[in-house]
Amino acid sequence: MHLALALLAMLAVVAPALAGTIPLRYDHPHPDMILVEKSAVEVDRICKAIGGKLTKANGHFGGCAPIGVKKCAVVVVRNHPLRAEIIRHERAHCNGWGAHHPR
Repeated sequence: MHLALALLAMLAVVAPALAGTIPLRYDHPHPDMILVEKSAVEVDRICKAIGGKLTKANGHFGGCAPIGVKKCAVVVVRNHPLRAEIIRHERAHCNGWGAHHPR
């Protein structure tokens, strides 16, 4: 029960933050994006290997993507509760949105 409440609290705080911070010029489909779904352990390993920077306090990646590339692979944790928001966020990086999340 406590875990369910904690998850709901996290969703209430994180989901709007993920969705609401992407500038419109980066928030659109990418012409050559592929989606790669992996376990949380695999996503952590892949994202660290490509130089991803953790911005969340839990110390794990929900997903990652290279910035501003022609062919872009978005890596996301399979069945993550914020999957759609993470994909949207990472797709914005494919479209050129910088790692420091400029406005």
